[in-house]
Amino acid sequence: MKLFSSIKRSICRILRKPRTYGFGVQSPFAYNFVRNVADGKDAFLLDDFISKDGLALEQYPLRLYSLLARLSAYICSERCYVACDLLSETIEVVLQAGYHQVKCEHELGDANRFCLVSAQFTDWDRLLNHMADDGMLVVVGLRSNRQCYEGWKALLADDRTCVSFDLYDAGVVFFDHKMFKRSYRCNYR
Repeated sequence: MKLFSSIKRSICRILRKPRTYGFGVQSPFAYNFVRNVADGKDAFLLDDFISKDGLALEQYPLRLYSLLARLSAYICSERCYVACDLLSETIEVVLQAGYHQVKCEHELGDANRFCLVSAQFTDWDRLLNHMADDGMLVVVGLRSNRQCYEGWKALLADDRTCVSFDLYDAGVVFFDHKMFKRSYRCNYR
């Protein structure tokens, strides 16, 4: 089963390749995000961080952990709300690989700039009420099942969200209302 899943992921990645370079993205903000974060060339040496602390990357693929490190470096927030089902030592080390001052918390504060939740998260209304205007929400596991993807689409339909990026395995939502509401679908490295 794992072999079939690996082959399927590889084929999907090949088919998505033409949509990974930021072509067709008109917004300078979105183009910058796609080129420098989603398809970022910054190589975070996560293997060094993980092996040094003796942690294992069992839950998600290495490229998703690398994306989380790039997102942490992009937002440069000292606090990160991480939902209880994702909160682990590995996630904290990965986020600190991107921005060394980040502290992971499992309690929502006011005006959160960086939040990391799984697609099975249920209390979207409370989370969206606590997001800052310049905040970023990362949703992991969008396509783990149909219910998760339906929840993602409902999140995008909410008026409080603005620019969003569907990265197939994860989703990123920004809340800056100075930008037009738009959803992009692209691959990440």
